[in-house]
Amino acid sequence: MALLAHFLPEPSSWTGIGLLSLGFVAILYVVEKVFFAQPLPKGVPFIREPPGATRFSLKTRWAYITDCVNLHKEAYEKYLDKGQAVVIPGVGFLNELILPPSSYKWINTYDDDRLSASHAFAQYDQIAHSLGNDIFLVDPWQGTVVKNELIPSLDNLMDALNDEVGVAFDTYLGTAPGEWVEVNIFDVIKRVIAQANSRFTIGLPLCRSPEYLQTSLDINEQFVTTAGTGLASPGVLRPFTTRLAAIGLRLNLRKLGKLLHPIYVQRLEYLKRPRTDADPNEPRDHFQIMLRYAQRERPHELGDFKNITTRLAVANFGSMHQSAFMITNMILNILSSDKEFDTVSVLRDELERVAHSDGNPNTWTKAKLAKIVRGDSVQRETMRLHTFGGRVLFRKALTDGIVTDTGLELPKGCTFSVLSYAAQTSESKYEQSKKFDPFRFSRIREQQVGKEGGPPLTFVSTSLDYLPFSNGKHACPGRFLIDFEIKMAMAYLFGNYDVELPPEYKGERPPTVWLTEAQFPPREARMRVRRREKV
Repeated sequence: MALLAHFLPEPSSWTGIGLLSLGFVAILYVVEKVFFAQPLPKGVPFIREPPGATRFSLKTRWAYITDCVNLHKEAYEKYLDKGQAVVIPGVGFLNELILPPSSYKWINTYDDDRLSASHAFAQYDQIAHSLGNDIFLVDPWQGTVVKNELIPSLDNLMDALNDEVGVAFDTYLGTAPGEWVEVNIFDVIKRVIAQANSRFTIGLPLCRSPEYLQTSLDINEQFVTTAGTGLASPGVLRPFTTRLAAIGLRLNLRKLGKLLHPIYVQRLEYLKRPRTDADPNEPRDHFQIMLRYAQRERPHELGDFKNITTRLAVANFGSMHQSAFMITNMILNILSSDKEFDTVSVLRDELERVAHSDGNPNTWTKAKLAKIVRGDSVQRETMRLHTFGGRVLFRKALTDGIVTDTGLELPKGCTFSVLSYAAQTSESKYEQSKKFDPFRFSRIREQQVGKEGGPPLTFVSTSLDYLPFSNGKHACPGRFLIDFEIKMAMAYLFGNYDVELPPEYKGERPPTVWLTEAQFPPREARMRVRRREKV
């Protein structure tokens, strides 16, 4: 040892520090490979690597970081569209198994106790490390009640939702006709959506509390950054880096709890009466439905206020986050396509015609909203091009012995997904696939009127070529509510305001921002608005 020490640099020297660092990295690499390696089926090709490869070169990893869209496109065209699975790089040093479109139906045939969507989401969102428990996604009953109890009674929520959309736009854009005002699109829309969603989530007066809304928005951002930090870390460090990144998230959850607690106590009083003899004044918002469900199905959680608060925050993320992204992109798409398609006038005419179709232009029903065909096409085309993530249908194998329709044997613990953005922008599926064509789908629907057998092409319908809401039994249950909210928002915005891009944009929208496989709207994009004179 003394002889070896003679040849080694002093630990306090820069050379010594460098060698110690390299040694630490080498140990991390060995531990990662031995204890945290991702289970993958044998024989699946790695994109851009030679046959038989079991890891990615730094060049391919770099391509994932700098040009993920084309990496996914290559995987789709070279392997997936030909019915073959492929492994692509993921965040950090993850390797992601991607199944082909031909496997979509097979995926949905398995029960959740073998191929689990919720366990896959819990793993990718790193919620066990950030919140100390993965139950909020493994047993996501806060979302189940949306599908089973909230969606069927949507007509009862329409008036309140429409009212809140108007109040929110009036607050952030003003009500006095006059000069043009330039505003940040995303900043306005995320607040409008947060307020409108909170009306059916928690109700008045909290839905209009600036502190509650800002806290909810901060939590949404922190869910994303915390998960990203955790996934980008080596597996051995993931519990520590995720918990560290989640400090702000936990502090904001406490803050949310303080704002929510008085309402929680008040709402529990309603539960003293059975549902069959409920107080006629009992709220019917999402929060109250959650409490009723917990009383009936999860009584051990009802008294755990921290648990209930976290479930509400998770539900808020699902309803607020992507809606704000989508509407921001939709406004930019409408305004930038106006010169070629006269998009604003076409939409305004349709929205006004449908609004007046029953003689009551200030109210919306599911039946009326279903008549908005061209606006629906704009929504669907926006989601086709501007989904937040590039993959859907996430699953985790909870048992051994699962064999795919193409013969791949999935080891226990293996996760997989399918590419959505690459499918939705494939030239083999869509003409001029990267171009925003606002009425791409409404033209087809209008041609199909009176005919049978055409594919459903609405915003909320899913298919193998349109996957923003996933597909099959785990398709997003809240998409119907999102659909109504978007249509109400567009009707109010374009019905009450003149809207245009700033002159310096020259009619072109700023591009979206890609961070590996996640797509974000341009957060600094602006629009000019002016309150319209009442006729």
